[in-house]
Amino acid sequence: MWSDHTPFEMTGLYPGQDGIGSGVGFDFMGRKLNLSAIYYDETKWEQDKQKWITLCSQADGICYVVDGYGDLSASRDEIEKLFDESIKIPPQTPLLVLACTCSSGAYPTVPPALIAEGLKLLEMDRDWMVRLATPSSLEGVWESFEWLVDAIAARSTILPLYK
Repeated sequence: MWSDHTPFEMTGLYPGQDGIGSGVGFDFMGRKLNLSAIYYDETKWEQDKQKWITLCSQADGICYVVDGYGDLSASRDEIEKLFDESIKIPPQTPLLVLACTCSSGAYPTVPPALIAEGLKLLEMDRDWMVRLATPSSLEGVWESFEWLVDAIAARSTILPLYK
């Protein structure tokens, strides 16, 4: 997402929570947003559960990436674990699901409505959105983050405008 042609102004880098992620800060629509890349290892789920609780309970929003062409069963299992009551993600924390494709104009084999159904998003008591995105061209990425920032701002004052 960061290159000479990106609309996202990077404002900093920061380490993750004890090996389960790392992050980058960026300016988006006049608001500061920190994006963490979280690395899920099923074999260490129970061992790292407290780290997940700490990281996720502090999140203003969650962006989950799925393969726009692939099988959703592993993603469904991860989403169920991530949003299990024991992880304590506040119900006001919005969820953005990016269904990524490898090239602009490519249509995923799984449409957003079926992704929502496959991930059981309709059963969630929180704001969520499934969007198509092509990371290499940023197609769909801007609009997706715009929704996430608006959803966060509508529920809190955590993302103040820069002055």
